[in-house]
Amino acid sequence: MTFNFRDKPADRADFANVYMEHLAERGIEVIAVADHHTAAWLEVMRAAGDRAGIAVFPGVEVTTGSGSDGVHLVLIGDLDRCERDIDLLLAKVCGFDDNDHPRFDPLTGDPAPSPRSAVDILSDLDDNWFALAPHALGDNGIASGKTLRGTLKWKALHHERLAALDPGGSGCGSKAQKPEKPSADKDSHNAKFRSRRLDDYPCLKRLAFIHTSDGYSLDKIGSRFSWIRMATPSLEALRQASLDFEARILADSDARLAASSNPNLVQHPWIEGLTIQGTIGNSGEPLTLSLEPRLNVIIGGRGAGKSTVVAAIRHLYGKLEDLPEAVAVDARQFSRQVFGEAEIRGQHHLPISRDLQEAVWTHGTGSRTVRGGQALPTAYAVRVFNQKELYERTTSDRNDPQAASRYLLKLVDDALRLEEGSHDHPAGWSAQLKTAENSCRAAVSVVKELQALAEREPELKARKAELERQVDAFGDPASQKERQRNEQVVNHHQALAHRTAELLDAIPALEQSATARLTGVDLAGYATDEHPALVEHYTRLQAIRSTLVSAMSAALAEARTEIETARTAQQAGSWSSEVEHAEDEILSFQARLAQLGIDPTMYLQLRDDLGNTEKALADTRNRLKALGDRQRDEQAAWAALDQLYVWRRSQRSRLINEIQQKSGSLRFVTGEHRNADGWVREVRALLNLRGETFGEEVAAVAAWLWNSSDTELPARLALWRSALTTNAYQDIEAAVHCHAKWWKRLRETDEAVRIRLATLLADDTVTMYFLRSGRDITDESAWQPVTTGSAGQRSAAMLSFVLNYGTEPLILDQPEDDLDTALITNLIVPEIRKSRWDRQVIIVTHNANIPVNGDAEQVIVMDNDGTSIHIRDSADETDATRRIVHAGPIEIDPVREDIQEILEGGKDAFRARERRYNNDLSTYREARREMMARGR
Repeated sequence: MTFNFRDKPADRADFANVYMEHLAERGIEVIAVADHHTAAWLEVMRAAGDRAGIAVFPGVEVTTGSGSDGVHLVLIGDLDRCERDIDLLLAKVCGFDDNDHPRFDPLTGDPAPSPRSAVDILSDLDDNWFALAPHALGDNGIASGKTLRGTLKWKALHHERLAALDPGGSGCGSKAQKPEKPSADKDSHNAKFRSRRLDDYPCLKRLAFIHTSDGYSLDKIGSRFSWIRMATPSLEALRQASLDFEARILADSDARLAASSNPNLVQHPWIEGLTIQGTIGNSGEPLTLSLEPRLNVIIGGRGAGKSTVVAAIRHLYGKLEDLPEAVAVDARQFSRQVFGEAEIRGQHHLPISRDLQEAVWTHGTGSRTVRGGQALPTAYAVRVFNQKELYERTTSDRNDPQAASRYLLKLVDDALRLEEGSHDHPAGWSAQLKTAENSCRAAVSVVKELQALAEREPELKARKAELERQVDAFGDPASQKERQRNEQVVNHHQALAHRTAELLDAIPALEQSATARLTGVDLAGYATDEHPALVEHYTRLQAIRSTLVSAMSAALAEARTEIETARTAQQAGSWSSEVEHAEDEILSFQARLAQLGIDPTMYLQLRDDLGNTEKALADTRNRLKALGDRQRDEQAAWAALDQLYVWRRSQRSRLINEIQQKSGSLRFVTGEHRNADGWVREVRALLNLRGETFGEEVAAVAAWLWNSSDTELPARLALWRSALTTNAYQDIEAAVHCHAKWWKRLRETDEAVRIRLATLLADDTVTMYFLRSGRDITDESAWQPVTTGSAGQRSAAMLSFVLNYGTEPLILDQPEDDLDTALITNLIVPEIRKSRWDRQVIIVTHNANIPVNGDAEQVIVMDNDGTSIHIRDSADETDATRRIVHAGPIEIDPVREDIQEILEGGKDAFRARERRYNNDLSTYREARREMMARGR
C-alpha cells in the first residue's frame, strides 16, 4: 500500500483504521507492512493494528544497487522496532544518505536504488532483521530466469541471510508477479522453480516460499496470504518458521488448506490438559500440564517426571491388560507405587464436534467420564507406547511363535475400533462373534434333534404295527370296527366340549383387552383452546369410539348367551344319544372282558399306547418336513460365521495397506487362518487339557487343518465341523495319525463343548517387513522380517507402524532408545512431522532431533527439585513478580536454551562438536561447492 503522509494526521489515522478493519474482516491476524525506503507510516499503522487486534511487524522494502542485478528486498524487524531503527538500517546497512545516495529520486520522487548490492546488504544484516525477496520470479526478480545467470543474483539468492521469497502466483497490484497461464509449459523455469525442481539452485532445499500482497487497493489486500505457525508473533518465531517451512508455512495455494481454510481448526481428537493430584508417590505437589493439539515434546533430566506423565495418560485412556506381559508387570508396579492414592484428571476433545470432556481416574474406580449425565467407563481412544513395548510387540518366543503377529493385529483392531461397532456391524466384533457362534450352535442342535427323530421314525412305525396287532387280538374284525367307532364318538364329544369351553373363556379376555384400549385414551383432551378447529374432528372420533364400545359389549354378551345355549344343546338330541350309546357299548365290552377273565385295563392301555404312538409318529413326520430347511439354516449359520472373519479381514487389509502406502518403508504379508498356535491354545483351554496332555495330537490336528493350502482349507474345515457335530471321526482319523485315546477323548466330550469347538477358527497372521537402510524399494532382497531385525530396526519399524495409522492421540515414551541418530533423523522425525497434521503426538525424549527437527508446537521442560516434579520455570528479568514457564515452541528463549542444555549438553559442548567436525555451515559456500562440482 502506498501512503501519502502529507495528509493530515487525523486522515492518516482514519485510513489506518479502515485498512486494519478490512484485514480483520478477511481473517488476517498478523501483517508485515513494508513501504519503499521509509517507515514514516509505522506508528499510526501499529496503533490501528492494536485497535483491530492485528500484530504489525515493522519493515521496509529496499531496491538494491548494481544495475540489472539489482533486486527488491523486504527487511522485517521485531515487533518492538521503531521508525528510527529502520532509518538506521537504511543508512548503515543499505548505504542511503541525504547527499550522494538519497532514498528517493529528487526529480521523480520514485525510490532510488541503494548504492549497495543485495549481497552486500545481506552480508551486513544482523540477526535482528528478517530478509524476504518479493515478486522473486518477476522479470527483474531475484530468481528471474532471464537474469539469474548473473553471479551477483545467484549469490544473493543463495545467501544464508535470505530467509524466504515470494515465488509469485495470483498476485494483487500492478507490481505483483502475474501467474503463468494454465497452458504454460510445466517445465518452464518459473514452474520448475515453484515446484523446487531446479537442481542448479541448491537454495530451493532450504528457502521458504511466502505469499505476499502488493496492496494497491483495499479490495486486493489479503488476496494472497500465508499461514505461518507462531505461538506468539515475534521475529524469532518468523525465523524458526522459515527454517522449517514444511511444517510451519502454508501458502494460500497449499493443498493442505483444501480440507479446511483454517489450520487452527482441529478436527482430530486431542488431550487438552492433564492433572495429577492427591498423594503422588514421587512428588509432594500436584502436577498440571496444558497440551497442544499437534506435536508436544516432553524433555527433562532423569527423574524429572516425564514417564509419570506417560503413565498417567495410560491410566486415564489406556488398558494395562492390552500390554505385552513384560511391559504390563512394570506398569502395574509403577501404578501401585506412584498412583496408589492419587487422582488423575484429563480434559480431552472429541473429534469433529470438538466437545470437551473430562476423564477421572482413581485406583478404586478406574477411569470414568461423564457422558449423558452419567459417570461411565472412559472409552476415549489413545495410543500409548514406550520403547520396551515397541520392542516386545515385535518379539516372538518358542512358546508363542505368532506373538508379534497377534500384537500387530491387536493394534490394527484397536485402530479400527472393531469392538465399538460400525454402521454395517452395529455390535462390536466380540459381540458379533458370540452371536454368530450361538447361531451355529443353535442351528446344529435343531438339525441334530431332527436327525434323531428321523432315526426314531422306523421304530415308531414298527411299534404302531405291533400295537395294532395286539388290539386286533381282542375281537373279530366287525366288533373291532364297532369299538373303534364308539371310541371315536366319545373322543369327538370330548373335543367338542373342550372347544366350547375355550370359546367361552375367550370372551373375558376380549372384553379386558379391546374395551380397555378403546376407553383408555381421552380423545377430547387433544382439542385445546389454541386449536378450536380440532374440536369437531375429535368429537367425531369420540362418537365413533363410543359406538364401537357399545357394539362390542353387546356382541360379546350375545355371544356368551349363545355359547351357553350351544353347550346345553350338546347334552340333548341325536348327538347326545349317539354319545350315550357309544359310552354304554364301551362299558359293556369292558364288562364282557371281565367275565372272560381278561383284564380290561390291558385293552385300555394298549389303546392309549397305540394312540400315543400314532400321535408321535404323525408329529415326527410333520417335523421332519422341516429337516431340509433346518439343514440349510445350519449351512447359512456356518457361512455367516465364516463371513464375519472375512469382513474383519477386509477391514484389517484396508488399514494395513494404508499403513504400507503411507510409510513407504514397511510391507506386510498376511495369512488367512494361519495362527495355528493360537487355535491350539483355545482348544486346550476349551477341553481343559492340562500340561502336555494330548499336546502332539492337538498340534497334529492344527497342522492338518490350518497349514493346508488355500484350496484345501474349506473342505477340511467342513469335514472337521461335520466330525465334531456328528461325533464321527473316521474320515479324519485316516488323514491325521493320532493316538486312539485322543479320538476317544473327543467322542466322550459333551456335545455342547464339541459344537463350541467346531466354531473355533484360527486367527489370521501378519508378518511385517522393513526396508533395510539405503536399499532400493524394488529390490525384494532388501526387505527383512521385523522379528529378525536388531533392537533398533524393530523399534524403528514399529514406530513407523504406529505413526502411520489412526487419528487418536499418540503418546511415545523415549522411542529413540535402541535407535541410532541416522534412523531418528531419516525415518522417525519425518514420520512425526507428517503425523502432526492428522493427530496429536506427545513424545518423551532425550534426543534433540525430535523437538528441533520435528519442530514441536510445544516443548515442555520437566524438572525435579528433590521434593516435587513440575514444569521448569525461571524469573523474568524484566518483571521480578513474574515467572516464565518453560513450555512452548523453540522460538521461546528459555525453551531453546533448555534443549541445548539437556539434550545437547550445553552451548559450549554443541560448539565444540561443530568445531571438531570442521563443518562450514555457510549456505552460500555450500551451494558454491555443489555448483563447482557440477561444472557450473
